[in-house]
Amino acid sequence: MRKRIQIAFFCAMICLFALTTAFAADIPVAEDMSVKIYDNADIIESAEEEAQLQETAQALAEKWQLDIVILTTTTTAGMSAEEYGAAFYDDNGFGYGENADGILLVVDMSSRVGKFVTTGKGVDIFTDYYMNEIWEEMRNYMKVGNYFGAMQSFLTDVDHYCEEYEAYLADPNYVTEYQQAMQQQAAQPEVEQSDVLLLYAIFSAMLAIMVAVIGLVVMRRGYVQIKPATDGTLYLEENSLQLHQKEDRYLTSTYTKVPIQKDDDNHMGHGGGFGGGTTVFRGGSGRSHGVGGGSF
Repeated sequence: MRKRIQIAFFCAMICLFALTTAFAADIPVAEDMSVKIYDNADIIESAEEEAQLQETAQALAEKWQLDIVILTTTTTAGMSAEEYGAAFYDDNGFGYGENADGILLVVDMSSRVGKFVTTGKGVDIFTDYYMNEIWEEMRNYMKVGNYFGAMQSFLTDVDHYCEEYEAYLADPNYVTEYQQAMQQQAAQPEVEQSDVLLLYAIFSAMLAIMVAVIGLVVMRRGYVQIKPATDGTLYLEENSLQLHQKEDRYLTSTYTKVPIQKDDDNHMGHGGGFGGGTTVFRGGSGRSHGVGGGSF
């Protein structure tokens, strides 16, 4: 019995190793760490454009001590785009310093998604808010097939937000784009609420007038004009006695509207500091990465 358990455990380990090796075999190998552009999906139209992107990415990586890598692919080996990007980044040893600081853009043409994978200092710089800003600009290019323009936009925004991050660290009074946006968002509901209250008051007044007019019309039509009779014989019938039933009929009714309490689903939490919170996940290597991006 013990021998069978050992054999089963050994077989399970072999299967796990084979599965891991199969996934690892599908991860491209970066032989030269100075290369920053890996266009495996062949979506960059010319060698000149790829060389330009390579030069810019390498210069920015050295400037900010933050690795900047672009990977395109037509397969993710059964993984999500961000998991595939994280495996490529970690397995090939990208990143600056002991925390492997950097940001990777992975474009999966099979599912038409683009994902940012951040590491180390990159997680602090490229928060959810800033990654969304970068992606919204990139997506306009991606939708029309201008992938070179999208990658140029990506590199430009990376440079911009790295510069803003350094300014934020150097000056405690520096107001970031995120903080400005949050201040504007906080002020906006007050204006909107006053407008809504004004419109509600006008609508309520108009509705009350309409209801009053309709009520008067209905009540006027409901009442019957009674003319006095001059001859009492109209009310008498010879050799008969009749009993009449009296019935009260109300012409109007009163309705009371009871408000129904609704749950408030409009409250969302945000982190503070430079750019709010960052969505993170753990890659196959066990390292934590930030993630952003979307579909095109």
